[in-house]
Amino acid sequence: MADTGEVKTIFGEGATPPREPDIEPLSKIIELLNEKFGINLSDADQLLFDQYFEDWAQDPELASQARNNTLANFKLVFDPKFLRTVVTRMDTNEAIFKRILDDAEFSELVRDYYLRKVPGTIGSRTTVVNGAPPSSPLDGALAKLERAKTHLAELESTIESLSSIASAGIVHNPAEDSRVHSYQAGGLPEIPTSLGVIVGEVLFNLRSCLDHVAWQLVLNNGGKPGERMSFPILGPPRKTGADPARTIRQLRVSTAAAEVIDSLQPYQREDFVNHHLWILNKLCNVDKHRMLLVSFFVPHIGSAWWGLPEGTTLLEFFILGGLIRQGEEIARFEFDRPYPGFDPHLSLTVRIEDPSIGFTPYFLSQPLQNVLSAITSFVSRAVVHQLSPLFK
Repeated sequence: MADTGEVKTIFGEGATPPREPDIEPLSKIIELLNEKFGINLSDADQLLFDQYFEDWAQDPELASQARNNTLANFKLVFDPKFLRTVVTRMDTNEAIFKRILDDAEFSELVRDYYLRKVPGTIGSRTTVVNGAPPSSPLDGALAKLERAKTHLAELESTIESLSSIASAGIVHNPAEDSRVHSYQAGGLPEIPTSLGVIVGEVLFNLRSCLDHVAWQLVLNNGGKPGERMSFPILGPPRKTGADPARTIRQLRVSTAAAEVIDSLQPYQREDFVNHHLWILNKLCNVDKHRMLLVSFFVPHIGSAWWGLPEGTTLLEFFILGGLIRQGEEIARFEFDRPYPGFDPHLSLTVRIEDPSIGFTPYFLSQPLQNVLSAITSFVSRAVVHQLSPLFK
């Protein structure tokens, strides 16, 4: 049979990637996987898929291939990129990483879902961000978004260097019979104050991006924004004492805009404290009005892994889950017999804490760079894919 240039995936057949798709929430992949495999992936797992998607959507080679090729040809470029990204992000969520590598059907569903989704998104993103005329009402918002991404890249580079130094200083103290292996923090570098400043810059520009959009939405609807106009970020009534739907109706934006803004709100989720915008608003307020956000080293639990020789049993172990101090024991493993070659591949990363919350939501328990990357991805999707079409 002649090669028609078409490609078949589990989502059907197709040729040229669509240029203006109906943008669906990225959480759709979670729904598909849960339904297909009878598993229970949660919003916490969405963090990894957000990062996958953002990596592919920002890849210039994929952007070029998506604009100039059929889906069949795009697949030839996307498939190796897919695997490379999965391996690069393995530390973020080890369970999903292993499932993708070990379960061919699971991997195929994820790959084919994004094989179809990424090209259309790249086309939409290129049109809005790079092809917008100078007079576009979203120029300011998009400039703020790009500035946030620039600061985020700087932050990721700084954290990578700090984590590398801190991880290299971990001291291994095995017992004489090598049944017990203890690990202490040693040689922790000082986290510079400038890191907190960079974090604040990322947060400020993301919050400002949303506020610029809200201002322009009012103008787009023929209204006059008030001096205190801002993009609403609303918790449930039991938390704020206010009716969030009523607050949104008072924005003087179009009905369509109000519906989109409402769909993005933290109060729509039961675990609103882990919502991207709720975290953004909390951290931004602390940074602007109170103090620089404090970062500290913690064990990167998601990156730890080890094997067991046949017949060897791990009796008990612990890995410290919070703030690390110089010389403190960060992990201990006890086996039923000598295990002289044991290596748990421990590493350290940087985490942030918001003292105003009083406890650490799951979302904030992730490495700092992952948290800010996920928030940036959320704001980018909201502005570029859901709010910008309202100006056409």
